[in-house]
Amino acid sequence: MAWNHIFWNDEFIVTNKDNYEDYLAGRVFGIIQYEIYFAMGDKYEWPNFGHNIWNFKLKHIFLEILEFVKKGVRNGPSGGKNSPRIKSIIIANDSKPHISIVMFDEKEQPILEIPESLDDIQFFSDISHMV
Repeated sequence: MAWNHIFWNDEFIVTNKDNYEDYLAGRVFGIIQYEIYFAMGDKYEWPNFGHNIWNFKLKHIFLEILEFVKKGVRNGPSGGKNSPRIKSIIIANDSKPHISIVMFDEKEQPILEIPESLDDIQFFSDISHMV
């Protein structure tokens, strides 16, 4: 059984579960949900449900996280230089939170993907990915 791991905002997250992508994304989502609770500043609109219960208004953010986890997850006994670092910040945009995510390699160089079609570029800017 392989150990799969990522670094998310310098937090090492690891699992040996078979559904490792969903599990790691779920763990990260719990962390992000907590950060959104503080970033948005409205505890009635964005309550803090903790790590086990999700706010389904944040499904779009979970899907972003899942894609980054799929790209960034590595396996092996150690997460030292084997896992890229993924950094994120929460952007409060009116009453809707956005997450800005950048993945770095072991030399702390940003790993960016450039969309190929105009539709993808529009979507790319809408979900607030930036360096």
